[in-house]
Amino acid sequence: MLDNWAVPKAQLSDVTLTFTPGPHQVVLECSRRVIPGSTGVFVRLGIVPESSVVEPDAIALAKRADVVVAAVGYDAQVESESGDRSFGLPVGQDQLVRDLAAANPSLAGQGAEYTSRQLEHFKSGVRPNAIMQPMAATLSPADMVALGVFYAQQTPKPGTSKDPKLIALGQSLFRGGDAATGVPACSACHSP
Repeated sequence: MLDNWAVPKAQLSDVTLTFTPGPHQVVLECSRRVIPGSTGVFVRLGIVPESSVVEPDAIALAKRADVVVAAVGYDAQVESESGDRSFGLPVGQDQLVRDLAAANPSLAGQGAEYTSRQLEHFKSGVRPNAIMQPMAATLSPADMVALGVFYAQQTPKPGTSKDPKLIALGQSLFRGGDAATGVPACSACHSP
């Protein structure tokens, strides 16, 4: 299953197993060796059906929303200077991102290079934005490329707000921005 008897480079490992119906014996063995610079051994075991990894309520909420922002990643126990981690997200979070994107995609089908370049611009300050700069700040160049590829591979879902006033406001902001509040036209960056 997982064999980390040697000193692991990644602090977080997971495995997905498919069980047949019926009882099973699960054995967890853990070495108590202390790695120099570490705080000891931390083991967490979780067994959940794959179908329950993503909360159905989160997907239902995303389907009703006009915008979805998902914050995913690691917690303080595994996100540190003392250890490495893979480029993958923790268990279930890849599926959460896929399900949210399918329910309410906003970058689905966008060109991979465009998305990764915009993330680079947010991170470097070339494109200042109070919401996107903190999100891009921790991304590595490889993370940005991976996100660009991920969103480029998603299928765009046609959709619109159900409120005609919001549709008109959105079209106005997209085409001309809002000079009173300093919001630039969306089309300045997001037009073909």
